[in-house]
Amino acid sequence: MESWIELLLRDDGTSLLGWEDESLLPELQAWPAEHAVDRLAGHPDPLLARKTALLALEHGERWVAHSEMIASAGG
Repeated sequence: MESWIELLLRDDGTSLLGWEDESLLPELQAWPAEHAVDRLAGHPDPLLARKTALLALEHGERWVAHSEMIASAGG
């Protein structure tokens, strides 16, 4: 997740998947949002679980929440 989260948040399936067909991207975003958030709770990067949870949001909502999260974290 650490290396993929920014690509998943940006809906950048081309870089992530390596091909132009991004039809699998919603599934790739849904799985971590549903299954990985709890597992990432103890990760050294405290924002990784929170970023992963943002994948459950629609793209526009995701970026508003992401911006607010980064601002509140001081970054």
